[in-house]
Amino acid sequence: MRKLNKKGAEDFFSSKVVFIVLVLIFVGIVSVFLFRVSGGVTLAEQTYAKKIALLIDQAKPGTDIELKLDEVFKLADRNEFARESTVVIDNEKRTVTVRLAEGKGYSYGFFTDREVLWGVDKISGLKIRIK
Repeated sequence: MRKLNKKGAEDFFSSKVVFIVLVLIFVGIVSVFLFRVSGGVTLAEQTYAKKIALLIDQAKPGTDIELKLDEVFKLADRNEFARESTVVIDNEKRTVTVRLAEGKGYSYGFFTDREVLWGVDKISGLKIRIK
């Protein structure tokens, strides 16, 4: 069996410390992902973004749509996220983005070239008008 000199022992222990730190970072990232998925946030973001985008695509000009977002608001409140920021409709990029917690959220595109006016009411939900 070989004996390690002082330099070899330092290299051995520093490599183990780096490995442990990398493992802890990986476990932290996986834990955050699992927490978001298990809390229903990711699925709800995807579901509502797609539903809203499909409603916009199917609406005729002059249509007013009002959506109750009780489940969305419940998840946003649980994650201490502002209700006004839960749904964002971008007319330039033609996307609907739903965020229920800090982070990127989920975006889904719509195809209509009509202008979409929208607003989120903290109490009643989402109001959309297709021009």
